[in-house]
Amino acid sequence: MRDKRDHRTWYVIEITAAGERQARQGTLEEYLRKSLDLDPDYPIFVPYTLVRSDDDTAIVHNVLQGYVFIQTGVDERRLREAVRESVALRALISSEVRNALVANTVPDEVVQDLKDKLHHMVSKDLKVGGTVEVSQGIYQKMTGVVQSMTEKDAQVLFSLRTLKAIVTIPRNSLLPRILE
Repeated sequence: MRDKRDHRTWYVIEITAAGERQARQGTLEEYLRKSLDLDPDYPIFVPYTLVRSDDDTAIVHNVLQGYVFIQTGVDERRLREAVRESVALRALISSEVRNALVANTVPDEVVQDLKDKLHHMVSKDLKVGGTVEVSQGIYQKMTGVVQSMTEKDAQVLFSLRTLKAIVTIPRNSLLPRILE
C-alpha cells in the first residue's frame, strides 16, 4: 500500500472580494497561471463554473466561496510572494510549526469531492440539444451535442472531421456550454 504522503495534495488559498469577482467572471484561473507562471495544464481548482443558459444569460455555480486550490509542487516561496503582491489573493492558509510558517494542504479527495458537487450542480442544467464540454475522462475537453439523457448518463454526439459518434457519458462529467 502506498504511503498517504505520496498522494496528491492541494494548497488552500483564501481570496479577496476582487478574487471573488474574478472567479465569478471566470478569469481567476488565468490570473493565477500568469501570476505563478504555471503551465496551462497545471492543476488549479476554482470552485466556480460559468455557463450560459438557453437565453444566453450567465449562470454562476459555486460550491465554496472565498477559496481556490492549487496542487502542491509550486514553489511555496513564490506562492507566498504572489499572495502578498496580489489584490485577488488574501492568504495562503498556513499553520505555525516550531516557529516556522507551514502551508496547510488538503488531500486530493477533498478537492475531488468539491469538483463532484460542482459537476452535479451544473449537470442539472443539461438539456437535449444543448452543447456540452466533457470535463473528465477519455473524452475530456471534447465538445458535443446532447442527443438524449437518463438520470445518470447523456448520449452525446461528437462530430469530428471524418467521424460522427454518439457516446454515453456520465452527466456529472458534462458541463453546459461554458461562458466565453
